[in-house]
Amino acid sequence: MQRILKETNEVQITELKAEISKTKDKKKTEQLKEKIEKTNEKFDKKLKEFFKTTSIDHLPKNKEELKTWFDANIKDNAIDLGVNLTNEKLPIAIKECIESQRDFNLSFDKLSNEKQVGFGDYEMVKLGDILITSSGGTPSRGVTEYYTNGTIPWLKSGEVSQGYIYDCEEFITELALQNSSAKLFPKNTVLVAMYGATAGQVGILKIEAATNQAICGILPNEKYLPEFLYLTLKSQKEYLISLSSGGGQPNISQSIIKDLQIPLPPLETQQKIVEVIKQYQKIIDGCNLLIENYKPSFEIMDDWDFIQLGEICENFSNGVNFSKEQVGKGVKFINLNDIFNNHIIDISLLDKVDINKREVNSNVVLKNDLLFVRSSVKKEGIGFTSLFLDDEEIVVYCGFIIKCTPKTNIVNPKFLLYTLKLQDIREKIILLGNGANITNINQDSLKSLQVQIPNLEIQNKIVELLDQEYLTIIGAKKIKSKMELKIKEVIDKVL
Repeated sequence: MQRILKETNEVQITELKAEISKTKDKKKTEQLKEKIEKTNEKFDKKLKEFFKTTSIDHLPKNKEELKTWFDANIKDNAIDLGVNLTNEKLPIAIKECIESQRDFNLSFDKLSNEKQVGFGDYEMVKLGDILITSSGGTPSRGVTEYYTNGTIPWLKSGEVSQGYIYDCEEFITELALQNSSAKLFPKNTVLVAMYGATAGQVGILKIEAATNQAICGILPNEKYLPEFLYLTLKSQKEYLISLSSGGGQPNISQSIIKDLQIPLPPLETQQKIVEVIKQYQKIIDGCNLLIENYKPSFEIMDDWDFIQLGEICENFSNGVNFSKEQVGKGVKFINLNDIFNNHIIDISLLDKVDINKREVNSNVVLKNDLLFVRSSVKKEGIGFTSLFLDDEEIVVYCGFIIKCTPKTNIVNPKFLLYTLKLQDIREKIILLGNGANITNINQDSLKSLQVQIPNLEIQNKIVELLDQEYLTIIGAKKIKSKMELKIKEVIDKVL
């Protein structure tokens, strides 16, 4: 761009100078000289605009310098984009994280085409023959001295999914450690959640911590890099679950974990593999920053009508209940994770369930239906909303979800979705929930929720703007999926 500006200016100046050499009229000569001066001023102005836009103050000396500029400016624009999308400044910690990942774009380009490190055939060993495993314990809740003013981190199985674990929700005392089966695991212990909904989740301790009995701790040793072991076991989550026992919820025993066959490459090779995967993970983390911090935002005007959800939606109903054994074949169904992970339900990601024809017919999801999380372990998840826009396949929804149909003559379903994701509306929905261990919300509570709605013309304009914003999130999710697939490919080459 800078070169084009410069060449265009030089052509104009050359033409003006040629005219001066041809004329003998002093007045015209002065006019041409003045025109040259203005042309140069115009060029300088355009060049300054170019510098301001690109942060480039001279032509690149080589390809590497151009790439560095390109990388730096995309990074800066990504920060600005995040600020614009969230309608507020990103937290300093996020900016620092983006700053620390300055090679984000170049890494993506490099890793997208890079040949893999030299993987070969490695000895497969039984995990329990090489590594020591143990489980934790829960100090008695009836003894207040075990928990009051505790200083020892104590993890529950739901916290293993953090991946790299630096903190936890609860702390116990030294007395609790001495008088229970809980034990202190060292830093770099790899953790595997064994029971319930979190079974198969893998994490790695970056602090010393104790755990409950639902977690298996795999102690570090000299034959494995902790990160390599963590990544290997993380890739085996579905396989571990397939070996589990139990009805509705999977249970993975320590015996299953000990019997797991894992590769044992040389430490040097383990390090190379970890470094490659870290580069992919860096890109995934960058995508997560944008995905997790995006919140739709628009100004609600005072003259918009207050209206209850039950007045602009109809056909409120709960989904179908089924057992774990019914999952895997049959008709596609929407589960809680499909709502949490997707703004718009992606039918290509849905699992299947084997239910009878009557159950299918009474639980079909139709185009423009809204779906709400009815039961959530975490209070913050209650009433979380997603929209179904497909009309090509038969899809049903599970019993932990409430479905309703927006009245499209009153409200644009997408506008209602964006409204229900506004921070203040989310807070109102959460307050409608009830329950101790599990938070629930019912149809009547949702129907009573008040929202402000403008006319359809204004709704449609707002939806158009927010849809454009959300394209950025869709792009980030695609890049994230691509990088996750590459990590899997790396691990699969070792296994």
